[in-house]
Amino acid sequence: MSNSSTVSSPLFDVRVDRGIAVLRVFGKAYLHSHATEYARILAKLREQGVARFILDLSSCDYISSEGISNVTRSWKSFCDEGKGRMAVVVPNDPANEVRNLFDVIGISPILGNALQPTVEAAVNCLLEPPQDKGLA
Repeated sequence: MSNSSTVSSPLFDVRVDRGIAVLRVFGKAYLHSHATEYARILAKLREQGVARFILDLSSCDYISSEGISNVTRSWKSFCDEGKGRMAVVVPNDPANEVRNLFDVIGISPILGNALQPTVEAAVNCLLEPPQDKGLA
């Protein structure tokens, strides 16, 4: 993906291509500081007219409660309020703690096919026309 975004971050690699912003977490944890930065980045990208987002958590083995709140709040905003589309990348691996947490607390079924195992799958999901209700 080419980086056409003017948004930079010390906590995320931010790339925009074909109108899709990919926010990849640097490091293995999504903490309070990430949650705050994530909100700032989304606001900036929305100002630039970006309406499709991928949050790439594939390198993470921990997500804070604020991170979970960010994911669900963003998804609700995009899906229920029709403000865009979103996908979340979490490996489909039973050893991945973020995936396990999403499954245990019930986020996985809520996100449905917006939860993807790779960035490539997430991009393909967002390039497809939206279904009835949801993100992809």
